[in-house]
Amino acid sequence: MCAECQLCRSPWKSDPYGVVSLLTMLEFAAERYWALAGLLTRFASFPRELHKGNWMKVFMAELGDVFKDAEALDLRSSKKQIETIFNAVNGGRCTPEEMHRLLNELAKRMHEELEEVWFRVIPFHKHEFANPMWLADDLDLNTVEFGQVVPEFNHAGMCYGISENAACVFHLMRIVDFVLRKVAASLGISYEAHNWQGVGHAISKKMEEKYKTKTDDWKKSEPLYAEILTDIQAIGRGHRNPNIHEIERSYDDRDTRSLILAVEALARHVAKNLR
Repeated sequence: MCAECQLCRSPWKSDPYGVVSLLTMLEFAAERYWALAGLLTRFASFPRELHKGNWMKVFMAELGDVFKDAEALDLRSSKKQIETIFNAVNGGRCTPEEMHRLLNELAKRMHEELEEVWFRVIPFHKHEFANPMWLADDLDLNTVEFGQVVPEFNHAGMCYGISENAACVFHLMRIVDFVLRKVAASLGISYEAHNWQGVGHAISKKMEEKYKTKTDDWKKSEPLYAEILTDIQAIGRGHRNPNIHEIERSYDDRDTRSLILAVEALARHVAKNLR
């Protein structure tokens, strides 16, 4: 197999979150391991057949390919056993009985090690958020000022994808803190991370002022701050402090998805208008 062939490498290693589709995994492993299982079963049961005709050459070539797969999967014990088989065959001391023992040991090791490689399923309705490309082409968020927000969204989306909802909320609150610092700076007020609802209160206070006392700049920007206030209120309904301080607080998928969308809206409003 060539160095770039998909079967020569673990496909999940090319994804920043180790996520692959079931189809990719089947393409990676199914055909080869079904073929290998057939060969191991045949030659472990009838090891003398290896010495008939061209079977040994075919088997050794196949075993060489499996060695590459074991290397990609980091099956260290299986790799060592394959090396032992190579050495035994090349040393001319591999009797049918010895090959029977070596192949049985290889099958045992591969079975044990493959049991330790686990994958989690991400439901279809969560793919959008668990996809590393989520928000990757968002021109408002992918700027120098807001560049660190998108990776944090990616962490939140992946946590949501595997139903680690409290962890997802934690990452979302980090985004809220970052974004509200920008809002506070635009208002000319101090920011306190432990009480970011103060930003919402400051916006409400300015909006409640008599119209004739408001500056022209504020009148122009008030619709934007009204949107930001709506986002803050949507996020702040019992989400932040309970998540941080109460271990019994839990979030179901519906709550978490709603919070993702609210934080995304806040980040986009601020990134687009308050640079």
